[in-house]
Amino acid sequence: MNSLSCFFHLIKLIPRIMTVMILIQINSFVLASDDLRITKWKILGPFLGAPRDGMIDHLLNYGGEKKIIPSDNQVFYSALADKGIVTWSELTDQTENIEVKYDNVDWDSVIYRFGSTGLINIGYATTEVTVPEQTRIVVLTRKVPVFFVNSQRYLGESYSSGFHYTPALLKKGANRILIKFAGKADRHFTFKMKGVRKEVIFIEDITIPDLIQNQVLKPALVGITLANTSLEWMKDLRLKVKGSDDFDESLTSIDPIPPLTIHKFPVSFSQKAVLKSKAPQKVRSLEVELFRDSEKINTHQIKLEIKKINEPHKKTFFSLIDGSTQYYSILYPQDFDPDKSYGVIFALHGASVEASHMAKQYSPKDWAFVVLPTNRRPYGFDWQDWGRLDFLEVLEQVKKNYPVDPERFFLAGSSMGGQGVWHIALHHPSLFAAA
Repeated sequence: MNSLSCFFHLIKLIPRIMTVMILIQINSFVLASDDLRITKWKILGPFLGAPRDGMIDHLLNYGGEKKIIPSDNQVFYSALADKGIVTWSELTDQTENIEVKYDNVDWDSVIYRFGSTGLINIGYATTEVTVPEQTRIVVLTRKVPVFFVNSQRYLGESYSSGFHYTPALLKKGANRILIKFAGKADRHFTFKMKGVRKEVIFIEDITIPDLIQNQVLKPALVGITLANTSLEWMKDLRLKVKGSDDFDESLTSIDPIPPLTIHKFPVSFSQKAVLKSKAPQKVRSLEVELFRDSEKINTHQIKLEIKKINEPHKKTFFSLIDGSTQYYSILYPQDFDPDKSYGVIFALHGASVEASHMAKQYSPKDWAFVVLPTNRRPYGFDWQDWGRLDFLEVLEQVKKNYPVDPERFFLAGSSMGGQGVWHIALHHPSLFAAA
């Protein structure tokens, strides 16, 4: 075959070569960024246990949570089940949001024997996932305090806030997955795996302040969460806030991130100019870029809401407890006068309630600010330990930044927040006029 014939033969092969290349790229993308769906599970339970009892192993008779290979011959004791016996059952045609119904449990009988506390239980789900190559993933969990991939233990989220993503690794071939889910009576839980291409990714768990009309927020803090999905330490990282019409450019060096971990970093930014009250937009975008050395490796856009000064809004601050960005919500007094001194009502939210949501339930007072600390999370620390310390930090922020009278500080709370009132007021009675 002469050179001219070879040339024309190659031209004829180009469509086939391009097709193969396209297929390789498409398959690589599917494996790297699509959800990995699970449609078949084995389910076991329920067992007596609370959502945060992630350390109690109910499977020890058959090798424990790390080593168990589920079998139809395995029998487990459960005080909740009819005849006290539970076995593995199959669940199909459900993917990431799983609904579990226990046909072997009479919940009315459980309430009669144990009270409503007996409804709180732990269950297990197990499956196998096969991938053609080693795959980095992040896992979104709800009502899953802990899960195992090939016997490696990972922390999930005991509750259902939807902010908890866990980096994990699937090996080439078959991967055994065991999920420990928790809640009351028959259960729903979420276990959603997503392949990732980038080594460091932004997680949608961001602590942000609100922008205020006719004011300039300078300086301010956001808390940005990054996940290292690789098996290497990520070093020499910097987060850059891009300059824009609304915000100054800033650059923040951040600490190294260990392999397969998530960290939340405080990042400072400054607003350039006053946001006019006639501006039609209700949000502004803060553009953030992630650099490793001089290479840009990821970007993210943060939406900041614009509020009026007399609306409940969020303020962020730097916590001296652990160097993180935290927030509190505040409602200004009616007809606020900066030359006057006001009292403060500190309101503690209940379990599962976000402080910013609870702030919207209050009407403004003509004599006091209403301030809502977070307890670090909607469930947080039950207003004890770090929850109590979070409250004390917010109290100091209020004393420093607003025209308030410490002799007129009042403490209130509901549900878990009511328990927090007892705990904080008993530890610090001299801080409050009444509780």
